[in-house]
Amino acid sequence: MDFQKGRPGMFKVFFQNGTFRNYMFGLPKSIITTKGTYELVNDSVFLERLDKTLLPIYSTSPEKSLTFKFISDNELRIKYDVSQGMRVEEVWFRVNYPENFLEQDNSISKEIPQSDLALFSDPMLLKLNRNVSSESIQKISIPQLRILATELKNKSYKVTHRVAEFEAKLSPEALGKQLVIGNGYSRYEQITGIYLSQGQQVVVAEIPEGKEIKILIPNWERRAPEGIDPSKDPNGWELKRDVYTLKNGVNLIEIKSGGLVYVDYFSETPQKEPKIKLHFVNGKVNGYFDATKHSNKDWNYLIDNAVYPIIDAVGKHIQIAYPVEDCKKYAYGKGVQLIENYDQLVKRQYEIMGLEKYNRIPKNRILSRVNYNYYMFRDRDGIAYMGTKPGYAMAMVADPNKVIKGDPCWGFSHEVGHVHQLFPYFSWGGLTEVSNNIYTLYVTKSFGNKSRIMQQDNYSKSRKDIIEKKISYLQDPDVFNRLVPFWQLHLYFTNVGANSDFYPDLFEAFRRQGEEELKSNNGKWGNNPAIYQLNFVKKACEVSKTDLTEFFDKYGFFYVGWLEYEDYGKHRYIMTQEMVDKCKEEIQKMNLPKPKIDISTLTDNNIK
Repeated sequence: MDFQKGRPGMFKVFFQNGTFRNYMFGLPKSIITTKGTYELVNDSVFLERLDKTLLPIYSTSPEKSLTFKFISDNELRIKYDVSQGMRVEEVWFRVNYPENFLEQDNSISKEIPQSDLALFSDPMLLKLNRNVSSESIQKISIPQLRILATELKNKSYKVTHRVAEFEAKLSPEALGKQLVIGNGYSRYEQITGIYLSQGQQVVVAEIPEGKEIKILIPNWERRAPEGIDPSKDPNGWELKRDVYTLKNGVNLIEIKSGGLVYVDYFSETPQKEPKIKLHFVNGKVNGYFDATKHSNKDWNYLIDNAVYPIIDAVGKHIQIAYPVEDCKKYAYGKGVQLIENYDQLVKRQYEIMGLEKYNRIPKNRILSRVNYNYYMFRDRDGIAYMGTKPGYAMAMVADPNKVIKGDPCWGFSHEVGHVHQLFPYFSWGGLTEVSNNIYTLYVTKSFGNKSRIMQQDNYSKSRKDIIEKKISYLQDPDVFNRLVPFWQLHLYFTNVGANSDFYPDLFEAFRRQGEEELKSNNGKWGNNPAIYQLNFVKKACEVSKTDLTEFFDKYGFFYVGWLEYEDYGKHRYIMTQEMVDKCKEEIQKMNLPKPKIDISTLTDNNIK
């Protein structure tokens, strides 16, 4: 669409599938003007929220501005005012999914007769008044409360898992901002170990007055409709769930579909939040396993007594939701080993990420779950592995002996690596299936596995296809060839370069850079991969105290030109000679020594 100089205008966008207010932003990928192509920067594109405040999203340049305004639930009006003529080449929209986006809260507020509650002497409904008769109990109208009162009178009511306290956790979104990694950590950490069946249920909540807490019932076993290829499920691959809002006191809710219950209690400041207490009246106990507290005997008991086809287990860094059948088949008597191996797989990523060195290891966990759509993948809920054929993956990841070896070790570490990618500082367009594999190589080799890029001959392939052809590594379609230069840096600095903290320090430098930009609300770099690539080059030199210009030059990190390629979406790489000259000049001013050897010649086999 054309924007004419000095002539303000307006255009509208309509959405057909539901309400997007508060959650939608638009992004022109680039602005073509009489002076050239501009990448987006902050401070001149705004989303007008429901409270009428303007939220800066992206900008075009100081010379022009756009304002987004929602006219109705599904109509977006975009106003623009420019100081010079321009043409917007492309406008696309992305949903910034909040936790409850397009989820229907299934809570049905029902009043409980006061006569039903009058027999109980405490707010949590755990004690009866003195001398309550069986006849009085039989008059209780709510079946769940009647059963509860009967068992309390008989002293047979079991509170394990049914009554529990929960502390707030740091939200995945807040954690993602801290670590610059997105929001892929678990949203189901507050495991209750309770199964609530379909129909009317009673949940008692002890929470601050006026505060609401949600409980979640995910459908772990969701499958594609009959006759549909699971990978082409019209409902997508993501985890679906029902949400129920609890208020302080006794809540009578109608459960739409039975399932395991999780508490949604997250905060950006969890240390300031009070503990809450919940009582799932007569909830069926599925239990859960904690490898830091329980034994393999407890694990076997959990498997043998599960009331639902999925069991929950946690370690220090991992949480799993796996089928009982697979846990019994591949890990019976080995629950501690399975979770401890997972913890080690994650912990070793923390090592190379610098989270261990800089005391940033999160208290949050990553969720590994079964899915019935695709072999293995990472999404906003964590990582997922196929639980049926074709593409069955549970045999690889549910066996503690297999998951640290060969392909299973690679597959698990690869998906966790996606959760840990630093966007955009080390995950610009073209690196989606590359930068995560730095973690993967580090972890798999630490467990004694052979280097995949060594086995696949990617060292010689990358030299032939990238260095000798003098192209950008981003032009090579083989993601393992693209991985080679990044891994060679690790090989050099952990050996000849005598700087084993190169990557830990580099990741920390990116995190601090992200923190500073978040404070200043400065997203001025736009989405040009070349800009982040040059930032990587400069930071790598700065952190390592080594002039790596010649090494990066060999792999085309200074490739001048325009590239357009696919990497889970279309990306445009634009590098000018001026950008390259400026970067090299800044590195030269650092006055750093050159590497001791030609880093591009290193392989896993020719270095100790």
